[in-house]
Amino acid sequence: MKLFLLIIFIQAPINAFGSLKLEYLSSGSTYNYFSIPPSSGNRIDLPDTTKNGAIRVFYEKGYKDWSWTLLYAPLELEYSFTSRKTFTFNNSNFSSNTATTVKYKFNSYRLGYRRIKRFNNSRLYYGGLLKIRDAKICVAQSSLTDCYDNIGPVPLLNFGFDLSNDAYFLGANVDGLFSSKGSAYDINIEAGKIFNSFKVALGTRRLGGGAENETVLNFAAFQSYYFSIIF
Repeated sequence: MKLFLLIIFIQAPINAFGSLKLEYLSSGSTYNYFSIPPSSGNRIDLPDTTKNGAIRVFYEKGYKDWSWTLLYAPLELEYSFTSRKTFTFNNSNFSSNTATTVKYKFNSYRLGYRRIKRFNNSRLYYGGLLKIRDAKICVAQSSLTDCYDNIGPVPLLNFGFDLSNDAYFLGANVDGLFSSKGSAYDINIEAGKIFNSFKVALGTRRLGGGAENETVLNFAAFQSYYFSIIF
């Protein structure tokens, strides 16, 4: 995080532009299921009522017709339910008819590059991202707890637009990629008001994806509503 802030405040050439965006999100899962290992009888379907708040930080530094971007996007949810069956998670065996807690973390760090096409006060952009996925699932029953970590890089494509006049703006962005091994997507749309030195907006975001292989099965989707301020 210190390196992230240091990069933001490095002095740039006169013709450069930059923006810092802070989002406060209220997020909940619309579906989330996993099986580790992915064998018969181990799949757990989590309830979709859990919600949590988080702050998301996005920075863009531009040079005429291109820019680079940085994103820090934390996501942590906790689910509580009564298991309906015995199941194996990672290296542990869990019981049926027992109070169960699942802590689900899916933090994202992204470095991106964009090409920009401008139309008066509006713009269209496209590019690519390198996402670092920092995921962790912990399952607990009474004194038994087992966790599974998954950290790794994911390449993504990026596309979006910003439409604005002197007073208001509308923006949308898509980060995503789909393959036979899994998928990842982050889609949002927002509308806001432009002030002299900052902007404010309300938006909605859909985040999701997953993977299925010999080690893990996990697919999830999360819906967020957020307030943002842009400097």
